[in-house]
Amino acid sequence: MCHRKGPIFLLFTFLCLLCVQCSSSSFHSPQVQPTASGTTAVEASVAEPSLETIVLGGLEQAIFVGEGPVDAPVLLFLHGGPGNSEMTRAHVTGPLWQRHFTVIHWDQRGAGRSYRQDLDRESMTLDQIKNDAIELARILRDRFPGLPLLLIGHSWGSLLGIHVVADRPDLFCAYVGTGQGVHGARNLEQSLRFVLRQARKKQDQEAVEALETMKPITPDQVGRLMEYVTRFGGAYAGRSGHDEDEALRAASPIARSPEELRHEDQGFSLPLLAFEVLTADLPKHFPQLELPVFFFEGVDDYVTPSALAEEYLRGLEAPVKKLVWFKKSAHTPHIEEPEAFSEALVEHVLPLCSGIGNYKIDN
Repeated sequence: MCHRKGPIFLLFTFLCLLCVQCSSSSFHSPQVQPTASGTTAVEASVAEPSLETIVLGGLEQAIFVGEGPVDAPVLLFLHGGPGNSEMTRAHVTGPLWQRHFTVIHWDQRGAGRSYRQDLDRESMTLDQIKNDAIELARILRDRFPGLPLLLIGHSWGSLLGIHVVADRPDLFCAYVGTGQGVHGARNLEQSLRFVLRQARKKQDQEAVEALETMKPITPDQVGRLMEYVTRFGGAYAGRSGHDEDEALRAASPIARSPEELRHEDQGFSLPLLAFEVLTADLPKHFPQLELPVFFFEGVDDYVTPSALAEEYLRGLEAPVKKLVWFKKSAHTPHIEEPEAFSEALVEHVLPLCSGIGNYKIDN
């Protein structure tokens, strides 16, 4: 899905990789092994998810609701991109997460079922999408009264997520970032160092020569750089392309809209929000957050290099913070290691969002 050319190709490949796409093929719950602590997932009936339309910021937008156990905390997932819906891969994580949470996937304005050709381009800003997310969180708190709300952000959604919880930490029991974006310029520098190192190791002289011309990286080189990141395993652990992920997404029980199949939503969203991604600097603007913060990071992620997330979390002031590594993942641990990701949620995050951890949740 990330193989498109055209007037936005300059930044498309880089940004598209920020929402690396994967899927699986059914709503049947996979088997979950015991966690390191010896616990297992709660057995519960996983309800068939439903598509709904709500109004956020004056615009009709789509949400995908997967009901969990009665009185389970609510999990709101912020997809990557910008402009890349998570709904057609929700079946990978849904059967696992719905054992413990009611799961909400949301197509942000300009993405998936929240895209339309007449959408006001002036409304496509990080600030407006942040306000949409906060409005949705308030709606969910009203719809599920008394139940804690967990926010998970992936890639672009992780940049958005930090903005959301910085503004309204009171709405959430915790924040989990995965494929966590941190700093646009340093991201590119570390990605380039990674691919040069791999090219030299593999004695790929063509790649070395091409990459040497990217010092310093210019905007017209970003797409090509990210092609090398994928080629050398920095997007998907142990893989060098997108074909497997595209096949998995195509097998989703939720059909992609015609606009998604033509990539109109991403083609619309990416250029309008590219500046927000490439100029991000979370340590400067968000050195402190007022809620528990978790980063779930793939050790091989060089799309949004996990070393930057580790560094940011180390200096971040938060009431609770923890970094969880996934040794068989790159940019999408929740897809590459879905069982391990779910177990980490249950072990580290669920106690806080159930009010039984050391951090008191105020509902």
